[in-house]
Amino acid sequence: MFALGTKGWLSGAVLLGLSLALVACGGSTEEGNGGGGGQAGTGGTGGTAGSGGAAGQAGSGGSAGQAGTGGSAGQAGTGGSAGQAGTGGSAGSAGQSQSGDCDDNDPNLVCPDNGSTCTELVPGGFTVCALQVEEATACTGSGMDDCCETSECAEGACYPYPSFPSCGGAQPPEMNVCASDLCENDSDCQGSDQFCAPRGVNNNAVRYCMPKGCTTDADCNAKADGKCAPVRNPCCGSWTGLFCVYPDGCRTDGDCDNGQYCDVNWDEGTGECMDGGPMCPA
Repeated sequence: MFALGTKGWLSGAVLLGLSLALVACGGSTEEGNGGGGGQAGTGGTGGTAGSGGAAGQAGSGGSAGQAGTGGSAGQAGTGGSAGQAGTGGSAGSAGQSQSGDCDDNDPNLVCPDNGSTCTELVPGGFTVCALQVEEATACTGSGMDDCCETSECAEGACYPYPSFPSCGGAQPPEMNVCASDLCENDSDCQGSDQFCAPRGVNNNAVRYCMPKGCTTDADCNAKADGKCAPVRNPCCGSWTGLFCVYPDGCRTDGDCDNGQYCDVNWDEGTGECMDGGPMCPA
């Protein structure tokens, strides 16, 4: 069945050779076309891969990577860092800021242009305009002066008398005295119900201890909208100290109705309107 004559075998071999030649030629034709498609990067099987080198032109498509420079638009994304400015929204915490009569950042609450400065009564507490008392530079002529200038004081400095507020009694005489701070910080005061007042907040030349019923607004939570604020002494006009003031309370007589005055309720540690008039020292 498989036997072939010599002549037939030769003929078959010739035919097979021609078929292979045609296939080889036909294959090179398809490879050439495939080379054009070498952009697909399939070029490159065989020498025809040289046409696949044209796929290297696709590498020039890497210039499309320049579009990657469009990634600079990503820089705009860095503009998102402006969102950090949004952290400025934390300034909204300013809504939780402490109360005060003055605020250097608020044009409606600036201190008078007389040398006074906005000062916290206690660290982080209520602010008032403080005016430093100037030292005496000459004798008063009353004949009662303790000093005429600071160089004459063994300690402290020479100030007009009194060097801190006094309330009641006879009108203080006109004279100069040598005076030093009576406290440096709250720990120098007796008990937790006093604080060391800064100079100038109460026309005081030196620091001295003042009463307090609170330190910050957070301490005044017995009612809504409580403020830890100074309450004015109805007899002397100076601040008595720091106390809780609620919307139905007061800081000065002006906050009360006619026939009332503002004073400290020492039992409650609050500023309250009271009927009648104050009992001032003689």
